[in-house]
Order: sequence, then structure tokens, then C-alpha cells
Amino acid sequence: MKHLKLFENFEIVEPVNYGEPLNNKELNFLQGYNIMCPEFIQKDDNYYYVFNHRCENIKDLPLTYINAVCKKYNIENYTINDDYTIDVTGDVYIKNVSLTKIPLVFNIVLGIFNCYGNKLTTLEGSPRSVDHFSCTSNKLTTLEGGPEYVGENFYCQTTN
Repeated sequence: MKHLKLFENFEIVEPVNYGEPLNNKELNFLQGYNIMCPEFIQKDDNYYYVFNHRCENIKDLPLTYINAVCKKYNIENYTINDDYTIDVTGDVYIKNVSLTKIPLVFNIVLGIFNCYGNKLTTLEGSPRSVDHFSCTSNKLTTLEGGPEYVGENFYCQTTN
């Protein structure tokens, strides 16, 4: 299986030309508009793999990536929107896993969004709207990119 490192500084460094051509939305996604953590995508003669999840066509990579990240971090009850943001009915816990960036772009989280104890330097990718939000114990210097609306609690202590 050939390993293709597609994301380096959030740009495609080795283009993949299998399947139908990508539209601008898909290309932007693969170039890192919504991909907030660089990962490896593997390819053999027939399939792509994202976190070892099989993907038959490059056009399916954005959805495969989102589903794989949700599975990796036990995010359930989510909907993928047309712009590749996700809505979650329930809680999102991506805490204490050494993230430097939030790996998805969240839209609405009806519950808790907890990214406590990582190495985040930005809140880009945070939900636009959330019930409870915690970004305590990260390396933040600004709250830019954070939620536009928090229903009840916003915790952000001991950053930087």
C-alpha cells in the first residue's frame, strides 16, 4: 500500500487524480479548509484509506475523513452539512489527546463541547453554537474562532 502525505501546512503536496475531477468545495476541503490536523491517506491499486477506513473514490474523501475522525473521538449522533461542518446532538469530548488544532469544523453542538487539556493554539473549528464549552488548559492566546453563542457555560482557564 502506498502512503500519500496529502497535507503539509494544509496544502496538497502530492495531487491524486483517481476518479472524477474534484469540484472547488472538495478541493478546498482536501487542501485543508476544513481539515485541521494533518494525517496520512493511504492508497493501493483500488481504494483510498483514511485512518484505515476504505474509500473507493477521491470524491468520497471528505466524508470518509469526517466519519473516521468522529469514530476516532467517539462522536455520535452527528450530521454532516453541505459545507462539511458537522452538527452534533450530544456531547463532544476531545480532551487530553494532545491536539494542536480541532480536527473538524463544528456548526451546532446540542450539549457539551470539551477540548480541555490539549495543545490548541486556536479555537478554529469550534462549534458556532453550543450549550456548554470548555477550552481550559490549552496554549491559546486569543478566543478568536471560538463559539458565537454559548447557551450556559464557557470555561477557559489556565491557557498559554
